[in-house]
Formats: sequence, structure tokens, C-alpha cells
Amino acid sequence: MQNDKIKVNILVCHHKESDYIKTECLIPIQVGRAIAPYKLDYCIGDDTGDNISHKNKNWCELTAMYWQWKNVDADYYGLFHYRRYLSFRHEKSFYSEENLNESVLNKHGLHNGTIKETCKSNAIIFSTRDKVYQTLNSGKPLTIYEQYCEEHYRKDIDDLLLIIKNDYSAYYLTAQQIMNSYECSFGNLIIMRKDYYHEYCEFLFGVLEKLEKQIDIFEYDLYQRRVFGFLAERLTNIYLQKKIDENFSYKEQSVIFLCESKKQNIEMLKRNFLTKKSLHVSSDIINICMSFDDNYFIHALTAFNSL
Repeated sequence: MQNDKIKVNILVCHHKESDYIKTECLIPIQVGRAIAPYKLDYCIGDDTGDNISHKNKNWCELTAMYWQWKNVDADYYGLFHYRRYLSFRHEKSFYSEENLNESVLNKHGLHNGTIKETCKSNAIIFSTRDKVYQTLNSGKPLTIYEQYCEEHYRKDIDDLLLIIKNDYSAYYLTAQQIMNSYECSFGNLIIMRKDYYHEYCEFLFGVLEKLEKQIDIFEYDLYQRRVFGFLAERLTNIYLQKKIDENFSYKEQSVIFLCESKKQNIEMLKRNFLTKKSLHVSSDIINICMSFDDNYFIHALTAFNSL
């Protein structure tokens, strides 16, 4: 099949105003539009046709994935986020960029031709798998199961595994393998050929819909209520590993993370912290010293703002 004949549909999830790419292959979509207080005019919505847009607070980017699965016909399907894209030129690394200028698009091959050429050569493309660590001790690696239990509720992932064992037994050995792995592909950043994508969605949503009937998230805080999005990342890794074990062609690509520019963050800092004259300041002086380079500029600003 010639490149210009391949239809690639990669949805880029947006929930607020931000920089965007809008091409034949990269389509911005507003997630949770059915419950959003406003519409992003540069996006399509996930609230038409067969959809679960109203579940976005708990299902996160999966509302876009479900909409795409049920309403779009393409040769390849994919999912990115408004601040996280896959690079089509670089593998096994992480890139931080400030905006979506032409230089960034060229650097990472975010043009129709390069995207289609990469898809044509690979049935499945996903973000680089990285080691997971204990939150308060970056030197201690964790298994995917241990990391989930530390960050979320153990009972939810245990229930998930039981559903796989009872109802999707073909995936159960792979699920055990993934739970004991120390590497994970995060963000559900994937591109798949049509047949795999539909199989993947049937597995993913089939498991999660069964789980939704079993767990009560009423007392979860807003972060933990995103449980189905968190669990989907683990299910994605299970599906990917099963395909890898079956010797299907795949490719790991680096993640592009779009951060706000230093100028934007400094202005934010002035607005949110430095100009709040009404804040009570203690007479006790506490000196704080921080050392960081440009790679940790955003982290440092976050710490300053928190203080």
C-alpha cells in the first residue's frame, strides 16, 4: 500500500486551551466535552455517535479512545496527549520541548509523510518502556504491581487481574509477566494497525467495563477517581507484551513532552506567588538552597510555587 493511500488517525487529547497540531494524521479532540463548561473550537469532540464522554473524569483519555474505536474508520489508529507526543525520528529517549514550532515538527518527524512511513513498517508503535521507582526513593526499582499498589489501591488491580484470569484467560500469563516487570510504557501513547487496535479495545474496554460494575469509587479523591485511566496503562502493557511474545512487528519511540516556556512559568510565578502582598510572612527566616540545571527548571519552579 502506498503511503498516500494509508489512512492514519491519531487523536491528540485536549481538555484546555493549548498549542496544537492539526493535520491529516494528527487530529485534536476535546475529551469529556459532554461535561465540559466550554468547547475548544480547534478540536472535534468525543461526545458524538457511540461515546462515553460523560465518564471522562474517571476514564481520562479513554473517552477519546472509545469514541475513535466506535466511530472512526482508518488503517492505523493512535492516541497522543496535548503535552505528550511520540517522536517519529528518535527511539529510547525523552525530549522536552517548549512549543510546537516548525523546528520541533521537523526534529521529531511530526509530518504526514514520516508518520505514514513509520506506520507502514510497524504494526504497533508505542512509547519507550521505562523503569519504575519508589516515589520517595528513586534508587529502589519497583515492579509494575508494586508501583501501582504504592500509588493507588491494591484491591482495584487485584480485581482487574481476577477478571483477566476468569474472563480473558488468554492474557493471564502475560498479565502475571507484566505485573512482575520493572519496566512500563506510560500514558497509553500508542499507534496500532486496525486489526490490532480493535482487538486491543475489545480487551481493554471489556475488562474495564466489568471492573466498573464491581468497584465503588465514591470515597476516592479526585485523583484516585481516575482509576480506569491508571489501570488502562497496565492493560495496555499487557496487550503489547502479548503481541511482542507472538513476534508481531513493533517499534518503541521516544516521548516528546511539551512544557510551558521559562518566560511563561516566570510570569505564572509572579502572578501566583510573588505579587500576593497580603500573604502573612513570618518573622522567622528560613534559608533554602536549591541546585538544578535547565533540565529541572520546571520542577524547581513547582517547588518555589509550592513554598
